[in-house]
Amino acid sequence: MLCSKCKGCLQTEACLTTAQATHSLAHHQTYQSLEQAIDAGCYICNHFWEALSAQEHVLLSSTVGEGAEPSGAYCSIESVQHYLTSTSLDDGKPYGHPGCYLLQVAYNKPAITTCFRASFLLEPVECANTNLARQSLAQSTQSPETLSLANDWVRECTAHHERCKRPVGEKPWYPTRLLSFDLPEASIVRLLETNQITPVGQYMTLTHRWGSVDHITLTKETYPQLLEGLPLSTLPQLFRDAVSICRHLGVGYIWIDSLCIFQGNDNIGDWQREALLMKNVYSNSFCNISAADTPNCSQSIFNSRDPRLLNPQVVELTLCGEGSAKITERFVLSDYRFWKSEVSNALVNKRGWVLQERFLAPRILHFSKRQLIWECCEKDAAEVYPDGLPLALSTSSDARFKQMDSSDYTGRVDRYRYREADGNSAPHLLWLRIVELYTASALTVPSDKLIACSGIAKRVAEIVQDDYVAGMWRRYLAGELLWMVQGNHQPGRWTRPREYRAPSWSWASIDGPITPGEPRIQDSLITVEDYHLDYWTSDKTAAIRGGWLRLRGVLKKTTLARKSSTPGGGYHWDMMLDNERVNVLEDASPGNTEPRVMLDILQEDFKEENTKGLLFSMCARSKTGDGRGMYILLFKMVEGETGTFRRIGLAYAWSEKVKERILASSAREPQLPCLEYRDGLHSICII
Repeated sequence: MLCSKCKGCLQTEACLTTAQATHSLAHHQTYQSLEQAIDAGCYICNHFWEALSAQEHVLLSSTVGEGAEPSGAYCSIESVQHYLTSTSLDDGKPYGHPGCYLLQVAYNKPAITTCFRASFLLEPVECANTNLARQSLAQSTQSPETLSLANDWVRECTAHHERCKRPVGEKPWYPTRLLSFDLPEASIVRLLETNQITPVGQYMTLTHRWGSVDHITLTKETYPQLLEGLPLSTLPQLFRDAVSICRHLGVGYIWIDSLCIFQGNDNIGDWQREALLMKNVYSNSFCNISAADTPNCSQSIFNSRDPRLLNPQVVELTLCGEGSAKITERFVLSDYRFWKSEVSNALVNKRGWVLQERFLAPRILHFSKRQLIWECCEKDAAEVYPDGLPLALSTSSDARFKQMDSSDYTGRVDRYRYREADGNSAPHLLWLRIVELYTASALTVPSDKLIACSGIAKRVAEIVQDDYVAGMWRRYLAGELLWMVQGNHQPGRWTRPREYRAPSWSWASIDGPITPGEPRIQDSLITVEDYHLDYWTSDKTAAIRGGWLRLRGVLKKTTLARKSSTPGGGYHWDMMLDNERVNVLEDASPGNTEPRVMLDILQEDFKEENTKGLLFSMCARSKTGDGRGMYILLFKMVEGETGTFRRIGLAYAWSEKVKERILASSAREPQLPCLEYRDGLHSICII
């Protein structure tokens, strides 16, 4: 159902004309009004509320709007700030959905800005491939209907999805240990050493959050008990639920990390061996069970829900036809960010290790807080979309994640962000998306940074047929070196671990979300002459002990001076190359407050470095056309080691004048500290 405020916005016919495209529509004036709509089960208001952060919930609940217009009335940019929330209804064509409309709901921060927090797609009923007849869902994800649907998806996948099937004749592979239980009833759960007793049949895996609740784990002390067998009733609730799901699907084995890998410091060797087998553990499983929003293993994987908030809504819009004619048409209104809301933003998917588990498993059942969701190599589906995610909702980079290793990934990649990537680099673009997701997630143990994605790296290596280099790939290494911290630089958001983990030129050397460098060769001004990495084991996708990279390009002596603060708590910087000031913000778009000197780790000043002459930069890539400008790698020289540097960040300059100034030759160039100076170019070592 929809509240009167949302209906008012959808019934405002003029909002669909071009003349009103820049106007917003009045929505809720007070928090009490919004709260009543949420409690009543308004589809739009509930999804909007779910999209807000906990901090915004508190702020919004204490905000009072002053607007006097009825819902759906037009508001100017100035007057819209008097409302708690506002909406915008736009033509869907610019978003890639001709014939559709996009409704966006904004949270108006008084006197600051209007921020869209929820988006809804309105697709003509006759075009929507949504199963509108399925209007009744059970009150819980534990219902027989829900588990029956899981069975249907599994049967369809195993019978008809060629890309999800195991190769014919391939010998079964099993993890070192599995938990075994009888079918169809399971009262005892036993730990099975697969090198002693060979399993018969498939096994499943469980992805979950550990939380802070103590529970039984595999240790030297519990090992005999688990081998003998424990009553199912003694296991945590989440594990009991996972066993019941396995039984429902006819599978008698499950792999749970805390019960199949020795825990604690008394057997680190077992963990190290098993960590390197993660690719096999998940890729050879029958199906992965994801406890998507279960906070810890003491709680159930199943959730109660309000079915009213799940089903897409059918609404009517009055459109302007030819002349003064008006046409009323029916549309299906659905959450435009459905997959991001239900899957990508789930609690468990914030864990760094989980991305690997999700990518490698052939099929996944996501038990989210609202519904059961299916994900395999050929299909994404949900209880509200049992026959598959609607095409309009499956084109985002969040959806169809497991199909990212297919040829159709080229058509779904974020072409705006990576619009200048080489045309034949689609498989490498797959990796960039993985890195974005991975670096935005959290790891309990920072040293796991490369280990926790090694399984994905091995799988991607099979696709790209390229050498893996500390989180990047050799073929496009010069382009991938141009990674940068993501978004406004907030203090403490990016950190570098105390213990060595990767060379400074690798994104794996810092913790925090990053935007990877593009897999691009054209316009590159640097050449990777050589590199070397030392590993802790023979696995070249795992932990690194040390390494260096030899880079060739135009080196410039550099100074950085703090200019002003940014809204996010970072700083703007004045940059000087060869004692000449370079305005890196020159030609920036009006109102752009994002710093263009992007330090890997925030630093308050560089007074000492400037005094000692330790800062240098290298022009890395030139851009032409509308995207004109230049990427500049920033380095700090290692004292006492001529020609050896550490990366400290990336800068970006816009104008052609800046580019000419940066590339201009200098009489001081031959004297700059480098390993070799030849033909106007410097070779340096980065560690």
